[in-house]
Amino acid sequence: ASATSRREEFSIEIADFNPIGPTAYIPLPETLPKHNNGIINIQNDDDWCFRWSVLGALHPVKVHLERNLHHLYGAFMEELNMDDIPILVPASTLVYKKFEENNPEIKRRVDEYKQVNLLVITEEERSHYCIIKDLHKLIRYNEHLPKCKGLNNAPQQPQMPVKNRSIKAFYNHKCMQPNPYHIFWNLEMLTEKLTSEKKTKLTHTERLQMHKPCGYCYIVVHMNSSLNYEIISHDLYRDPDVLERFVTKIEKKLANIQEDLFVSAEMIIAPKNLKAYNKESCMEKEHPKKKEKKFDKTSLPSKKDFYSLLSQQNISKEDYEHAQKTNVLLLVDVFINYIIICLKDDGLDSSHYVSASGMFNDSLYKSSRVELKLMADMDEYLIVENGIYRGMTMANMNALYSDAMTQYMLTEILDKVSPEEVPDIQSIASDTKISYILKVDLEAPVYLYNYFADYPLVPEKQIISEN
Repeated sequence: ASATSRREEFSIEIADFNPIGPTAYIPLPETLPKHNNGIINIQNDDDWCFRWSVLGALHPVKVHLERNLHHLYGAFMEELNMDDIPILVPASTLVYKKFEENNPEIKRRVDEYKQVNLLVITEEERSHYCIIKDLHKLIRYNEHLPKCKGLNNAPQQPQMPVKNRSIKAFYNHKCMQPNPYHIFWNLEMLTEKLTSEKKTKLTHTERLQMHKPCGYCYIVVHMNSSLNYEIISHDLYRDPDVLERFVTKIEKKLANIQEDLFVSAEMIIAPKNLKAYNKESCMEKEHPKKKEKKFDKTSLPSKKDFYSLLSQQNISKEDYEHAQKTNVLLLVDVFINYIIICLKDDGLDSSHYVSASGMFNDSLYKSSRVELKLMADMDEYLIVENGIYRGMTMANMNALYSDAMTQYMLTEILDKVSPEEVPDIQSIASDTKISYILKVDLEAPVYLYNYFADYPLVPEKQIISEN
């Protein structure tokens, strides 16, 4: 049976995410009680529901808090400093932080689902802020209150492995089959300086430049079962429609490969992700300003033209020499040779894996042929969890590291035994295949306290004061 996996469709959609801020009045969802729910839903017909909700919480009235907004709160509008805050206030931690900086006397907390002061309800693409007047009425149970305030010790639901699927071993036999086709590609970008308006746009990172695609190069490589490979097609292109053309060309190549194999074939697209070839910071993309002048050059620009606005420094001599040698063809040779080495030495095709750690994990289980039984019982897990030493411990011995690496490791918990079934612990050899986890009560005589002062028998529960 063939071990080749299939990929019927592969698509990537990229868009700038700008969440729409809460707007005009939206009725409460049916999942919330209609009356005595501790929520005040402001009935505004404008885009200022965030302002009305904050002012309504600061200046509560006894009757019809949700109505007559301008009459009730118009005189208080100047209390709020809304500088650099969008009119449609999105449910964003960054925006809330800016609001609190502008209004240090106001402290409010908002989460996506449950809120302390404000509640955000959503209807399709529209959102709306409401006031939580009484959190107890909304939550109903006092024990939920500290959890909704974002305090520690929130509840967790552990999920243990299913017993009939609790064996950890090597299962990815498909990764031993060489991929017949590989596509290597490199997409180049030009950087454009952002305007002051775009730089000040609310975001979690500092915005310096806009990266726009200017060209690409891809190479399609075929490898047979004898690990011989050849380049079957390639394309080099630069123009404004670079992304559209790249996707179109890749789709055509996929159709050709499917026709060649008569079945849907998995295509592993390996971007330029090798450390020695991933040196975007030394690409000359910021000078000159017109990209036409860049493409008309017949030699590499001078070293001074490689100044990076992001790192605020020029490139080293080694990076400059590296930039004169790197190309997609060299990337193909390096990556294909690495695939061949892995297949010959380890029997695994590295192009099946997203990361080196994933391949190393499979290689470990494949070469050792070890089968580890995962803990499927919560009681077993708690026995091990509760026995872990926590806190600061210092231990030393000759050849400590090498000795620890040669010790036996736990591979399976067999069963619980009674105290009578446990042999004398001093008679258990260090290299025995069966060991024991003991739950004991310790009693240490007073005269041994000083003896164990530096290294206690068990962890001590104590709080270290600041002084």
